[in-house]
Amino acid sequence: MMSPEKADKVTNVSDLIGSWGPLQKKIFGLLAIIYVVAPFNYLGITYYALKDEIWCEQNNGTKIILHSDKCTFDELESCKQWGFETDRITISREWNMICERYWLKSFTLSVYVFGYLISGIVIGYISDKFGRKFALACSVFLEIISQIGIIFTSNLYVFIVLRVIDGIGGYGRYIVALILCEYSNGFKIHLNVNMNFIRMENVGPNHRGKMVISFEWLWYIATYVMIITCYFVLDFRTIFIGITIYQLATLIAIYYLPESPRWQLISGDKTKAGIILRQYSELDEDIFNAKFGQLCENLNELQLKEKENEKFNIFRLFKYKETRKIFLCFLVIWLMRSFVEDGIYYVSFDLSSSVFINNAIFTAFAAATNLYMTYSVDKYRRKVLLIAGLILSSVSLALAIPFANSDKMFPMVLFVALGNCFITSTYSLIYTYTPEVFPTQIRNVAVGICSSVDKVASIFGTFINQVTASYNLKVTLIVLAIPGLIAAGFTTLLNETKGVEIPDTIEEMIQINSKKNKRTNK
Repeated sequence: MMSPEKADKVTNVSDLIGSWGPLQKKIFGLLAIIYVVAPFNYLGITYYALKDEIWCEQNNGTKIILHSDKCTFDELESCKQWGFETDRITISREWNMICERYWLKSFTLSVYVFGYLISGIVIGYISDKFGRKFALACSVFLEIISQIGIIFTSNLYVFIVLRVIDGIGGYGRYIVALILCEYSNGFKIHLNVNMNFIRMENVGPNHRGKMVISFEWLWYIATYVMIITCYFVLDFRTIFIGITIYQLATLIAIYYLPESPRWQLISGDKTKAGIILRQYSELDEDIFNAKFGQLCENLNELQLKEKENEKFNIFRLFKYKETRKIFLCFLVIWLMRSFVEDGIYYVSFDLSSSVFINNAIFTAFAAATNLYMTYSVDKYRRKVLLIAGLILSSVSLALAIPFANSDKMFPMVLFVALGNCFITSTYSLIYTYTPEVFPTQIRNVAVGICSSVDKVASIFGTFINQVTASYNLKVTLIVLAIPGLIAAGFTTLLNETKGVEIPDTIEEMIQINSKKNKRTNK
């Protein structure tokens, strides 16, 4: 029989079935099949909202080219006949998102991200209440239903509503897949669902980081597949037909996906959890039963701590000057950082070179950055890395400004790609840095609000093309270069967290920051 001392150490599901055994491999493999469609849902439509050039045949028989973001409908009416330069069936062409209606393109792209804001609460709640597997199935069903509607609708406003629903399902599929690989240290999942904050639910501590990174690489690989596919497929409805067929097939993967044993235990269904864990455990019966019993006890204690933390809310942050300053600094940093990252992606559609080549280059730079940050985030100081990434992004974008509106496209694309490289480097960093600053009592709420601000900034980022339409590309690059400097300035007001104990209470957070201020003043 197992000794109590050893049993007391049982805190994770992996203590019963190992860190990377058959169950984890099965879950990861099935989730990978479900997850790889994500870039098609999120970014695929952008390649069917390109800036279409318009040809206009004048009354004297000559043809001129009009820019879809600069023209007016009066100019088109004066044409003997007019049409689009390309054969691509885009949403811009389908609903005449040109001239005075050009702003509709940015609005239509932004509503998908608005669905993200709703999904974090709705799908997160369903996941906690009814199970990960059920929430995942609901998310995919929402996507399938909305995509079928998109294929057949000819009404712009119906299309917009369907894209919001698609966004709810898309982000739901993303967060539930990660929740199945991760657990939240007792915090409520639907308030913070980012993969860099919550820990893996079924995978052991030694493999959690690798699983997070694996999901990132799945994204990059799928993004390249998406870029190539969208290049050859000319009709946006054809893309949605393909996505729908694929996601119908993923329902088979969901059917064979095991429910999370950890969720079953927390929900009180110990029998089903025990059956799954016993099936994949190599321990003998007595040791397994002892460990399983201790795991149940530890999870009960975890839930009690969670209820205790629920007594503390975000408003306590505003009670003290120091905490108020730190929280507001992070809100600005998240807002500025996300706006620049999304803005750079959408500004690639305003560059005169091929948007497909541009984004292939951007993705390659982002992948290289992800590889570098994987080995650097725990090696160097968080604050220094964050400031460096923000400033270098702004400098790179500033260096691209002289080449805007000129024939020298390669230098501009290179500098914009570098700007994307550096701002991307801050993504995993900000999700590592932020939860290390806030105390356990309100960490989940604080990071959840910051994550929501991130999504709001993403919505604004989709409108960056309107700046180019109203002014020019130089102004757009200036607009993108400034926020990084602002965010870097606010970062200097924060304390370093590398090698510092993470606070459990607001009082500890104030104490840590006070020690930092005393060292600065000496």
